Amino acid sequence: METLGNIVFQGLSFVVLGAFCWMVYTYRGQAGRCLRSTMVFWRTSNQRPGAAAVYDNFLAVALTIGALSTGLAAVKATVMMPEAEGLAGMPAWVAPMATVVVALVAVVVVLVEVWTVKAAGKLTFSSKFADEIVGIKKNWMAAASILTVPLVAMWTGVTPERDAIITYLLACVMVTIAVLFTIHTLRGFIRQKVSLLVWFLYLCTVEIFPVCAVMLAVARNYNTYT
Repeated sequence: METLGNIVFQGLSFVVLGAFCWMVYTYRGQAGRCLRSTMVFWRTSNQRPGAAAVYDNFLAVALTIGALSTGLAAVKATVMMPEAEGLAGMPAWVAPMATVVVALVAVVVVLVEVWTVKAAGKLTFSSKFADEIVGIKKNWMAAASILTVPLVAMWTGVTPERDAIITYLLACVMVTIAVLFTIHTLRGFIRQKVSLLVWFLYLCTVEIFPVCAVMLAVARNYNTYT
């Protein structure tokens, strides 16, 4: 666990948490509207909350911080694995560098998903609906950042013997967000009278396959080098 204890990794965790606090203060109005449009009023949250330019800035900041938080969580989860004992002796820069790499991969995956939805919208002459789905996805990712970044920062700052409660809480929050997001997309497809088969293909192709492909590639490389 020395990798997680090095000052560079912990410093990056504090930077992410500081950026999160700045975002919540600076965009407190947009953050509140984002949470209300997803968690509370998700039945009608296809409407864009707030002024477009300011809200777009908020989304960009929230998604960037969320990507870095994903990197922190991935590194912590990797180092906690029993097979990762050999990682403890690695240089101090390995964990922060891995965090940034994972964050970049997360950004690429999201961009591929967005481009896939928009391309499908153009091919099926339903660009407006595709834009709505993309908007729903961005709102939920921003909401996920607001709800999980503090937990991830706490999770990366405690020892494995003390992080069980945070681990379970973070897992419950992530599962809840995933379920509500799935329900939201389903209602969107039903509202547009799109076949449930198309919705299922959307989930498998856009939401599940890219993530599974990345995780499979990482697992294969992880087994090779450990």
